[in-house]
Amino acid sequence: MLSEDCRQFVLFLQERDPVIVTEWHSSELAEIQEVIRPWEKGGHYCLWNQAILPVLRRKATGKYFNIDFSEPVIEFTYESPVLESWNGQPALTQGRIWASFETENKAFDLLLPNFRPPLTDAWLAWASVQNQHRADLTLT
Repeated sequence: MLSEDCRQFVLFLQERDPVIVTEWHSSELAEIQEVIRPWEKGGHYCLWNQAILPVLRRKATGKYFNIDFSEPVIEFTYESPVLESWNGQPALTQGRIWASFETENKAFDLLLPNFRPPLTDAWLAWASVQNQHRADLTLT
């Protein structure tokens, strides 16, 4: 995800609902503090919709304070606003949007894989085609 994609995603959420972006973990504070402009730095965030859950608290877990995964919140991991390098080419890293609410119906749980592509002929060919599409788009 690019920085601008992250910005548009967060602004879309906040225009639609009273959503606060906060750090998932804290080594210092149990209280919730809003992260302003999360697209400017990578992080492990909590998307907290105050219309669904009016009060959110972190729980002490050892030396950290963490959001409880059973709360009706969404985990949002945005690794970095900087493009990473893969095989000498700029590449996006995968983030994660995930939630697991305490319900009887586990059909709504979803976990997407997070991996670095291998340097195989198939991946290199796919990356080459994608690069050509990008080049074609910038010419128009």
